Amino acid sequence: MKKMINSKKHSTETREGEAEFFKFLLVDEDGKSHEITAEAYEKDKMLNRKERVYHSLREFVDDELGKPKERGEPPHIKLMKQLELVDYCEVSDSGHFKWHPNGVLIKELILTYQDRLAREYGAFKIENPLIYRLEDGRIRQLIGEFAERLYSWEENGSHLILRPASDPGQFPYAQSLTFSYKQLPLKQYEEAPCFRKEQKGELSGLRRVRNFLMTDLHVFAANEEQAKEEFETLSFLCKDIMDSIVSDGTWVLGWEATEDYWEENQAWMEHVTAQLGVPALVKLMKERSHYFHMKNEFQAIHPNGLATQVSTVQIDKVNGERFDITYTGRDNEEHPCTLLHCSTFGSIERTLTTLLEDALRAEKPMLPMWLAPTQVRFIPVNEEMVPYADKVADDLEASQIRVDIDDQADSVSRKIRRAERAWIPVIIVVGSKEKETGNFKPRLRKEGTEQTMQLNEIVDYVQEKTGEYPYHPLALPRRLSKRPKFVG
Repeated sequence: MKKMINSKKHSTETREGEAEFFKFLLVDEDGKSHEITAEAYEKDKMLNRKERVYHSLREFVDDELGKPKERGEPPHIKLMKQLELVDYCEVSDSGHFKWHPNGVLIKELILTYQDRLAREYGAFKIENPLIYRLEDGRIRQLIGEFAERLYSWEENGSHLILRPASDPGQFPYAQSLTFSYKQLPLKQYEEAPCFRKEQKGELSGLRRVRNFLMTDLHVFAANEEQAKEEFETLSFLCKDIMDSIVSDGTWVLGWEATEDYWEENQAWMEHVTAQLGVPALVKLMKERSHYFHMKNEFQAIHPNGLATQVSTVQIDKVNGERFDITYTGRDNEEHPCTLLHCSTFGSIERTLTTLLEDALRAEKPMLPMWLAPTQVRFIPVNEEMVPYADKVADDLEASQIRVDIDDQADSVSRKIRRAERAWIPVIIVVGSKEKETGNFKPRLRKEGTEQTMQLNEIVDYVQEKTGEYPYHPLALPRRLSKRPKFVG
């Protein structure tokens, strides 16, 4: 371990390979920047503005430069169990989790959406191995930046590792391709299981784990100018994800860069910040600590003030040469590529962390409608109403709505409480009156109201909330009486 000044604790020890940040700046929504210090940032006028986004920026800066805060157990841990999404796995290593059916459904929906985004952006999808040999000097050099957190072992004279979050497979893959300036920028995408052996004391629910799934996109550009164009496009893609799905109104931007990169590109970085319309904290290092010279981070700020990085875009001028990733130019000569790394949803685990904790801001928390494992729940008033509930459920299901039925032998009030606890967006009690008239009075969780609606209006309501997002069917049997209990 080495002594350093960093953004968390000035003049203390941190993990090997972390950047030494020696200068900090703030950039406002208009792209104007000024320097701050760890000793005096609390009095900064910009950080004391009343707008919500500046309050979020203050929380982020405080989390980076202030004293560590005692926050207790992250709220999402209780929620992931309560909603029967994810849980600890007693027969695995710490920091590895088991996913219940509804958790798997959410993960698959996010990946389906990300796959669509990547393809619309022009990326082709690939898959690489999870195990790599350190005998390859390029892999060893790349992995050296993450060496102390590896899952590694010796076998048949080879030193093997599980894939960390450092893209060891994507670069040799790109190196094996033949392409010219005509195909640039070249874009490839992978859903990448990653392993990082964090210390036990650093593990924190789904926010900090030892096994996670990244949405990992790489762009191979002809030069830095082309890379900057793609950087802006990807940054706006990440902004849309943060605004529309993950953490609307409660996220801010972070930048990390070498001092030289900032001095050469300050106007451009300020311009990008202004275009994104979100204030930022800039952290500068004398020399790069990893392969990137600059990156941005889309930081979600939780209700307790903790910041979690979700999306990120990075410019890499190292690995094109390190792995000899070249393209044929107009001059018929080979030229090294400038690389971009982009993780839109970051890890799925961190995305779910943010979705759950951000939901707590509402009086009645809920997931986005398209990610809700059950979107509509029917509650029959008695056993005789179950067949009718099944019939109307068929109609909703035909419109690609996830609907289930609480047919358990409980009172209606208890069934409603169970649905509320499961964050069901639309709850509909079904009795003889509803069967006779075709009119329902759904409880709409987001609005906190009950409205008289016909079935087609319920379909319209749900479809308006789900928009063009992907649909997958229920992960569990429709009737609750047919389901096991996953927790407790």
